[in-house]
Amino acid sequence: MQKYSVLSTLHVTPLAKIENQFSLSLKAKQLAKQEIEKFISLDSHEDADDIDEMALEEAILRNYPYDIAKSQPTVLIDKKSKPAHECFPNYSSDSSSSSNISCCAGSTSSDSGDEPCPPPIKKRAILTTSLAAALDRALISDRKATAVIQSSVSPIESSLGVNMTLSRSSIRRLRVTSREGIAANVKKNFKPTVGLTVHWDGKKVRDYHGDELLDRLPILVSGHGVSKLLSAPALKHGTGLAQATAVHSNLLEWNVAEKTVAMCTDTEAANTGKFMGAVKQLETLLDRELLYFACRHHVFEIPLEAVVTKSLGTFSSPEVPLFKQFKNDWKNFDKTRYVVGTADSSVRRSLSDKDRTVQFLLNQLQEFQPRDDYRELAELLFLFAGEVPEDGAKFRRPGSISRTRWMMYAIYALKIFLFRTQFTLTPEQKKGIEQICLYAFNVHAVHWFTAPAATMAPRMDLLFIRKLEAIVQARSKLSDVAGVALLKFQNHLWYLSEHMVSLSFFDPEVTVAEKREMVVALRNASSKENVRRRLPKSVTKQSTLANFVSHKSLFFFDQYGINRSFLEKDPSTWEEDEDFMRGMETSKHILVVNDIAERGVKLVTSYINTLTKSEEGFQNLLQVVELHQKLCPKLTKHEIKAVPLLL
Repeated sequence: MQKYSVLSTLHVTPLAKIENQFSLSLKAKQLAKQEIEKFISLDSHEDADDIDEMALEEAILRNYPYDIAKSQPTVLIDKKSKPAHECFPNYSSDSSSSSNISCCAGSTSSDSGDEPCPPPIKKRAILTTSLAAALDRALISDRKATAVIQSSVSPIESSLGVNMTLSRSSIRRLRVTSREGIAANVKKNFKPTVGLTVHWDGKKVRDYHGDELLDRLPILVSGHGVSKLLSAPALKHGTGLAQATAVHSNLLEWNVAEKTVAMCTDTEAANTGKFMGAVKQLETLLDRELLYFACRHHVFEIPLEAVVTKSLGTFSSPEVPLFKQFKNDWKNFDKTRYVVGTADSSVRRSLSDKDRTVQFLLNQLQEFQPRDDYRELAELLFLFAGEVPEDGAKFRRPGSISRTRWMMYAIYALKIFLFRTQFTLTPEQKKGIEQICLYAFNVHAVHWFTAPAATMAPRMDLLFIRKLEAIVQARSKLSDVAGVALLKFQNHLWYLSEHMVSLSFFDPEVTVAEKREMVVALRNASSKENVRRRLPKSVTKQSTLANFVSHKSLFFFDQYGINRSFLEKDPSTWEEDEDFMRGMETSKHILVVNDIAERGVKLVTSYINTLTKSEEGFQNLLQVVELHQKLCPKLTKHEIKAVPLLL
């Protein structure tokens, strides 16, 4: 038995009420019945009469809405009407063809004197594409969506005297269709014209049935004005070859392989392995060399990990016992009785370049921070130096610890030191916590927050090495941890490689004299050596940016299509050169941190196993949610109103 219940179709109040309130002629009922036969498919079953009456009520209200709404005493009906097959010549029994029906309404025939027929019944869409996308973003299930929409239209039912019948299965079908349409349009319309950097980052999540853990690999591309999630395929194994194969197939599927000029990932062995790493394997699959931007946040977390391990000792699990105890005791602390770091004379003596670092942190607090933990780090360092933010001292509850986010270890150490009078520490523990805090303030802070600036990368890496060397030579209380940090960082000089050092040509903080030296080194470089080398062999105190320039440095310009003619001019005149300014604009918009991939991981973990259990449906869902987040980043009234015009 087919139930007459179509989503977004109005069912009016009982016919008896209309007949009592309005004088409807027999012709009106006959015309309504004709429309029912054409637009509503009724099966022969015991409830056919009820369904027929329901449809009749709808037809009457749809044909004469204005008369009924205005409470006219009568409804004027044509005395002579054309037969149904003449009135709707394009009508088909297939309900899907209703959009193609043509009606003679609005036209007259001079021969027969026939007057226009009433317009056909039209379905009014309640679940629009924009509403379906909003429901997906809000993680509202089909059943809950039915309840929400039904409750929302109840006032309309009361005011118009209509009954809007909704079906969960109809809502589900329309949401699936909406996702498919949006995802298809997104892929069709994605045609970037700039050089792209491909990002990826893996995360183990449970499959749709919750039986096993699978590697999900969010794959994204970025460029000047471009930030796009391609997909998040499931991998049985997280090997470099498996990741490279997935990335390659997605670049081909989205037709952006030729536009891809660079890669950005973390520096784990699965990515950077010399022979089987994903970076090497992707270049093999593409049959060409790409630029490689190691995630700079990950690069600076590597020496931080060494500092934490040196200060607190090794531990087998992410949950450091000291941090776990502090987290459990957090509820007992008086948050107003914190003690700044500079209250200790040993800390005051050990803070280097305090005023400049404090001003730098203040600027960071006044700027937008993409993550809450980034802002929390700046606030804690500010308090550690004896300063107070404008909105006062605020502390977040200690969060979870992960070996992939070593910045959280620094945040824990800063909180512990600020509440050291309320939390019991042994002398060894206090010394270790203090070392981590001093390293975070004196060394880590500036480099962490400037990491996203691509053009600054080579210069800042060279400065980082010199800073650590100076601390080691000073033989201060930080010398031991600075030594282990330096050893770790020496193995990750990605941005002092021959390819990446070209970013310094566009760094406004590099002096004209240094740029002249770089140009001279580029002109004198030999092009005979073809052996590929990613990292410099060594860095000394006397090393300058010009020492890392070679003929391979031109590869950066070639990849991004930057005209090198400005290199023939003196660096003092470069800012007057259009080619240089275009190159600077391109370089400034290169993403050298993999935060975009981490946001992709967040999207995957938030929506996996929620609204769909199929792989295709999940990929479509990701496209819908990402698009809606871009159209409505703050979910303001104006953004939401504009969504229907943009989808």
